[in-house]
Amino acid sequence: MFLVSLCLGDQDLERLGATAACRHACVAPATAALSALHRVCAQDSAVARAVGDVLDLRHLERVLFVRDRSAAELRAEARGQARLGRGESLAGWAWALVTDDRPEVIALGQRLMADVYVRGLRSLAAPTG
Repeated sequence: MFLVSLCLGDQDLERLGATAACRHACVAPATAALSALHRVCAQDSAVARAVGDVLDLRHLERVLFVRDRSAAELRAEARGQARLGRGESLAGWAWALVTDDRPEVIALGQRLMADVYVRGLRSLAAPTG
């Protein structure tokens, strides 16, 4: 769910036909749509492949870069993205790391996603003003 939320925007959801048919009082439409898409991807491999194809093409350069490097070579960049990454760069790194075939690279991606999750929550909880 974190990866789908990070990598797909509202236009992607519209193109994929992922709009929330049911509106919940306390849930934003995009949140409901992402949750529904996540469930469908888990249940339907064809939909998961279609979403994966979109993201592979979008982040092709980063995916190829990651596939060509060792986990040791990628570690520092993953840490930097966890601290400072934003936008398409962050999404590309997350996608490329988490979808790699190597367990040690996937672990880097999972740590990146955990750090991004905490960073996001902390930024929302930070005092304003």
